[in-house]
Amino acid sequence: NIGAEGGAVIARAMANNTTLVFLDMGNNNVSVDDMRDIAAMLQRNQNLALDNQAAAKAEAERQAVIEGDRKAQADKVQKKEDFAAWMEEQKEERADQRRKELEELRERREEEQKKMEEEMRIQREK
Repeated sequence: NIGAEGGAVIARAMANNTTLVFLDMGNNNVSVDDMRDIAAMLQRNQNLALDNQAAAKAEAERQAVIEGDRKAQADKVQKKEDFAAWMEEQKEERADQRRKELEELRERREEEQKKMEEEMRIQREK
């Protein structure tokens, strides 16, 4: 039982407190005026807490949007890099394939040249 004097002290202290949102003052013989002051301060603190929660939620949503945009940009860059790497691989594969085809063509021509030379040699020997 804190009495009227304790209620007045709590009411004055509540003016400097912005975080306390619940305080059970029942059965303490606190004056009605002090109870009203304490209740008003508790209501103010509750409103502040709700405002802070709303601001924190809005900030979290803003950060989520920023993070989503950042991820989308990073994905776009990664996709571009992946495409460039794929294109380079394709270029190298095509170059390898062309080299193989040219080598096969050269070998065929050499074989044909040898065949023609052999046929000419056989013709001369007849």
